[in-house]
Amino acid sequence: MTVIKNQKSNTYEVRTYYKDWTGVRKQKTKRGFKRKCDAQEWERAFKLKENLSLDMYFEDFVDLYLNDIKSRIKYNTWLTKKHIVEKKILPYFSKKKLQEIKPSDIRQWQNTMMNYRNKQGEGYSQVYLKTIHNQLSAILNHAVNFYDLKSNAARKAGSMGKERTKEMLFWTKEEYMKFIEAVADKPISFYAFEILYWCGVRMGELLALTPADFDFQACTIRINKSYQRLEGKDIVTDPKTVKSNRMITMPEFLSEELEAYIGMLYGLNENELYNNDNNKKVVEMIYREKNTIVKHFKSMQEDMFHYIRPMIEGAKKILVVDLGWYGTGGIAVKYLLEEKYKLNVKVISALVGTNEDASLAGRISAGLLFPYAYSPLMNLYLLHWHTRHQYNIHNLLIELLFSAPYPSFLGFEKDNSSNPRFGYDEKDNYFMINEMHCGIMKFAELYNELNPEIRNLLSIHGVGAYAGFM
Repeated sequence: MTVIKNQKSNTYEVRTYYKDWTGVRKQKTKRGFKRKCDAQEWERAFKLKENLSLDMYFEDFVDLYLNDIKSRIKYNTWLTKKHIVEKKILPYFSKKKLQEIKPSDIRQWQNTMMNYRNKQGEGYSQVYLKTIHNQLSAILNHAVNFYDLKSNAARKAGSMGKERTKEMLFWTKEEYMKFIEAVADKPISFYAFEILYWCGVRMGELLALTPADFDFQACTIRINKSYQRLEGKDIVTDPKTVKSNRMITMPEFLSEELEAYIGMLYGLNENELYNNDNNKKVVEMIYREKNTIVKHFKSMQEDMFHYIRPMIEGAKKILVVDLGWYGTGGIAVKYLLEEKYKLNVKVISALVGTNEDASLAGRISAGLLFPYAYSPLMNLYLLHWHTRHQYNIHNLLIELLFSAPYPSFLGFEKDNSSNPRFGYDEKDNYFMINEMHCGIMKFAELYNELNPEIRNLLSIHGVGAYAGFM
């Protein structure tokens, strides 16, 4: 192994050769160490890890453990294990050598977990304490079984917490019938709960169903997949167990109802993908069910009005800032306040950019829409560059430049509180978004510090934001 200094970056890097599990010799390079001692420490840890030495740090063995089990368990189970390890175990054992972890260390860690209290004075549940102990024990047991660790310190230390009780809660038929009446005006919810109750499927199995899974002649549903939302992505996997692949018999009345509903909802064949060719059928379905759709969104309009009304009290002009290309958010708010509720206000939209659309040009000319990046009437060549040259890439750049990592608005709670409901944080993009925002703010800060006479000579406009990408 070699530790060398990169004169250009003024940092250290490690270069080493090793053999993988098949015996093939490979090179490994790690760059970016600010101190030579940090590079040497990484070199030592890498050597121990590759030699499967029990002198390796616990955090290095965890990497081996997670890689070992990843292909042997379901992805969502692996993510749960990874989260528990990173948040509840590694902070306490990461820099301890694997073979030096003693039962007394485990006991001290257990005491820390059992004594934890959040700001509301609440500790971890007994079930959760049992879960995180089991995970630490599983890691050490893996080392005993496959890497020749002498004993499992977590097993010697004893467990903490308690197993989950096996009590099963369920609705009686009378309770269910009372509930289902309350959602009868919401078709998606109504039929989802009908399938859950009468067929006994799991939630993920329900969400993965497609029209092709229903046999209305035989009154059966095929269960062969499960839906999950993992790391902000829609994931469809095999069911929970092998035996979960099954055919379920539906009550005849439910089969008839679902056949009618699915035929009305999609307007497409069971395996037909939505595209330009069948767009007309979907449009016709929307117009056919217009009253149902309007009824569905009526309560959301009322919730929206009650939510924003205190914010706009006494206002005469309202600016809606929209990250998009058509400004539908501003149009919706304008309709809600000016036309539906007849408030004496004027709603104006600010839009990041626009497409070459006549309706948008008319709104711009009327002073109802102001693009703050570019539009058909301003910086036209930037619009062409964006929409006709590597569109997907530049659309991503626009979102990174102007968006935030905070959760997206999804609607309002259904508990009469009219509280807004949000999605998940954009954690994957947070670092890049934050760096760009910091750069934009620094530019504005330096620009505003300039002498006004000099500042007026600098004709800074929309193209400046794109200079780095063009």
